[in-house]
Amino acid sequence: MAELKTPVISYTQLSLLDDCSLAWYFKYVKKIGKPQTIYMFAGTCFHEAMQAANLVFISNGNKAELDYVIAVFDSKWDKGIKSLELLPGQSPKKFKANGLAAVEKYWSEVGRYQAPDACEVKITKDLPGMNCRLIGIVDMIRSDNTLVDYKLTTKKWNEEEEAATNTQATTYTFLTGKPYVDFEFHVVQRKDKPKVDVISMRRDYVDVEDFLGYAKRSLALMSALREGTVPPEPRDKYCSELLCQYYRECQAWKYGINLSN
Repeated sequence: MAELKTPVISYTQLSLLDDCSLAWYFKYVKKIGKPQTIYMFAGTCFHEAMQAANLVFISNGNKAELDYVIAVFDSKWDKGIKSLELLPGQSPKKFKANGLAAVEKYWSEVGRYQAPDACEVKITKDLPGMNCRLIGIVDMIRSDNTLVDYKLTTKKWNEEEEAATNTQATTYTFLTGKPYVDFEFHVVQRKDKPKVDVISMRRDYVDVEDFLGYAKRSLALMSALREGTVPPEPRDKYCSELLCQYYRECQAWKYGINLSN
């Protein structure tokens, strides 16, 4: 008899469900594959540039030169940009220039002063009593054991709100199994004159207890969406053709249009 595999979910799934259960439904139930938006792609290139720079330090203790970090972003961009479906008026040249400016700003002001022990670390752990395994990937673990996540954004984050409500930090605290975890979001606003903010927070076992309740409710909602006992609901937070991969499907769903015809 074949061994039954424990279902696995990622923090990305939980986050998308929070943002919009309809987008989650399209991706994980209807299995509609979509290319990245250009905003997502810029974030991917930024992350890969930071990963490459961190690996230089991890491998030999030397800080990567800015020219090297920029070259990684530039190469990733040129290799991947042709696979995107751009919207009218979107300028790859403008997006690339802003991305390169973000890399230069972040690396010069913050990145080059970090001392990473590891990067792109995959952590998995069973969710107790839920017959499910959770997976997350940490962008960087610093030598002081602080977990760091990169965010390339269009808007400034509200530091107080994120410190009080951010679930990603709590998710990763659960995954580490530690009594508490110090977490930093390195938030870079992607614009002509980029700005860098470092948002720090600590999560502990009390937060983890709250997270487990949240995870249980999320899994119940996922099950109901798959079974069709609860309808998916679009949410306005990211309901934009610019930001959501499933905007076209969402609009069709709202107005009863069959896109398969």
